[in-house]
Parts: sequence; structure tokens; C-alpha cells
Amino acid sequence: MYRSLHHRASTVLKSTFILLTAYALLSWLAGLLNPRIARFLPNIVEVTREIGALLVDYETWSAVGVTTMRIGFSLVITVATGLPIGILIGSSNRVYVLLRPPWDFVRSIPPSAVFPMCVLVLGVGTRSKIATTAITATLIYALGVADAAKVASRARRPFCELIGMRTRDWLTRVLLPSAFVNSASSLRVVTSITVAMMIVCEMFLGEVDGFGGIIINFHYAFRYGKLVGAIVIAGLMGLCFNRFLDAFVPSTSDGERTSTLSEG
Repeated sequence: MYRSLHHRASTVLKSTFILLTAYALLSWLAGLLNPRIARFLPNIVEVTREIGALLVDYETWSAVGVTTMRIGFSLVITVATGLPIGILIGSSNRVYVLLRPPWDFVRSIPPSAVFPMCVLVLGVGTRSKIATTAITATLIYALGVADAAKVASRARRPFCELIGMRTRDWLTRVLLPSAFVNSASSLRVVTSITVAMMIVCEMFLGEVDGFGGIIINFHYAFRYGKLVGAIVIAGLMGLCFNRFLDAFVPSTSDGERTSTLSEG
């Protein structure tokens, strides 16, 4: 356990160092291309100081808690709705062929176009932010589950029918776990999209609050040192979500290896 915590802490520190180094390089290049904006860009020492100040500020952690809660609810809704919908689409080739084109069309609608409808139906509070993010993530995740379910159905359905497995057992003991594990890559992509979408919703959708509200308020106040520091913290927030996901959801290669061993 100590080694695991030490590894995760070192990962966060390495990621912070990489982000700060990338910012220093980009600000230097921006100053070369346009010297007039160089005076507005904070130096790396100021950014590091502002990150430390934000990390010891109660308002920062309060906003991080609100945003984390919203992201968690959005991911739960995404998995709870996207998993059965994806299995429904992918379990039958006819249903897949029938629903894939309209699903691709709906998935191609920009998330920003959904903002006004969510505000109209759910108001300007937390519910509209979670709904906007969950709708976008579900449309992507369900398609990944559908592709995984289609592959699993094609590879394992004949054998399960041969041994006389009941339909209920086929769905709950074979198709559902296989589709969930083999769509892990889609879940990781959806997690990153959910974090990014929630920050954007908090910045521009209805009430300006959460960590996205902190970021946009720093921008309006021209406090660019704190703005860059908040952006780094937002990146670390996304990293923590992905590391949390890695601890509970096996990678696609692990799922394929486990499935192969079980078949053998």
C-alpha cells in the first residue's frame, strides 16, 4: 500500500513538473512570436507560487469537491445508461445495423447545442450541468459498448448455444461482463471528456460555480498567474480520475487475456 501511494504521489509530481515545463516553453515561444503579450504571461516562479496558494485555499477545495461530485454523478449516469443501451445495440446484428446510423447522427451533435435545452428543462443549477455532460458521454460510451458486445456476441454466442446456456445466463454471465471489460478504453476516453465538459459547463452554463467558475473568474479579473495555476490543478483533477479508474477497471488487454483464459 505504501509503495502504491508513493507511486501515485510521484506520478502527480512528475505530471505537475511536465505541465509547468510545457507552460514555460509555450510562454517563451509566445513571447518570441508576439512580444506585446509576453508581459501579460506570468513566469514559472509566479505560477508555482500561485499553485501553492490555491492548494492551501479552502475555496479551491470546496470548488474541487463540487466539481468532483458532479463528475462522479455524471459518470455513474453514463455507465448506468450507456452499458445497457450499448449491449442492446451490439447484441443483435440487425439492431446494430438499424440503430448505428441514427446513433452516429445524434452523437455528432455538438454538446454546446444541448446547453439551451438542458437549461430550459432542468434550470440553471447542478442538474443541467450533469445532464449536459452525461448526455454527451453516454452517446460516446454506448457506442463503444455496442462494438464490444458485437465482438463478444460473434465470438462466444455459438459456443454458449452449443452447451445449452440460458439466455439470462448468457446476458448476465458472458455478454455483460465481457462488454464492460472490453469497452474499458471507451470508458477512459469518456472520463476525460466528462472532466473537460464539466469544467466548461461550470464556466458558461447557468450559474458560474465549481472549479470552472474559479477559472473563468480569474480570467475576468486578469489574474493570469492564478489562472494558469488553476488550469494545472484542473489537469491534475483529470489525472486523479483516470488513476482512480485504472484501479477499478482493468485495461482492454487484461480483459482480453482473462477472456482467453476463461475460454481455454
